[in-house]
Amino acid sequence: MKSKLYLAHFNIFCSVGYRIPTATELEAERQAFPQNAIGALLALKLPLGAYRSSSDSSLGSVGSNGNYWSSSVSNHKARSLDFGNSSANMNDNGRVGGLSVPCIEE
Repeated sequence: MKSKLYLAHFNIFCSVGYRIPTATELEAERQAFPQNAIGALLALKLPLGAYRSSSDSSLGSVGSNGNYWSSSVSNHKARSLDFGNSSANMNDNGRVGGLSVPCIEE
């Protein structure tokens, strides 16, 4: 039940007709460019969105990494797509920190 409540609340970030992609959808896009993280970023049109620290609210990885929430949860954490110049990975992140929210058309 917590996952459904969380997702219902989380999807308020996207305009009508758009939604936050699932971890499975982001992973499929990431794997389409296994040798080139930058290629995946260009195809997805995701800027280097950085993150906000959960411990002191400072911004991290500004201009060098992108960190994007998915709509998927894993235990008490949320799945995210994290990437830099040479790699892109799916990770579990605590939901207290601030990551960018991608919206895709339904």
